Amino acid sequence: MKLAEKNYTDLVLSTLVGSDFERDRLSYRDGFPKPAVIYTKNGIGWSAVPNPNVPGTKFNPSSNNLVSLAYEQSEMVALAIDRLFPLYNFSGEQLTVVHPNAANENEIVDWTLRQFSKLEIKNKMLLLQYSRPDTTEVAKES
Repeated sequence: MKLAEKNYTDLVLSTLVGSDFERDRLSYRDGFPKPAVIYTKNGIGWSAVPNPNVPGTKFNPSSNNLVSLAYEQSEMVALAIDRLFPLYNFSGEQLTVVHPNAANENEIVDWTLRQFSKLEIKNKMLLLQYSRPDTTEVAKES
């Protein structure tokens, strides 16, 4: 069913500047499988959702060593490790992987805006959001 068949007249596409389009390159994000925007034989499109049971996902954590056990069982150890190694994945369930056929960020922006422009909706708005109100970053996507 097309969106226009529902008689929508307004549609907003919202994106977080600096991270949303980069996120679209991932096939696993923080342990969750997800479709990625990839190069296909027909151009750019969506990948299939990958296997959720790959080690390192929320559905199949891969931690089983002594440090992971201590991290999971002790709040004191977890607090110390999080302060010393804030980005390390001790839980074994935060797999993050860029799809091997992922389109580059600029092509994803172009593809997304082209797809958005093809929707048969009367009023379309692009909302660019910034993660911090005091940011000086300018939207390269625009």
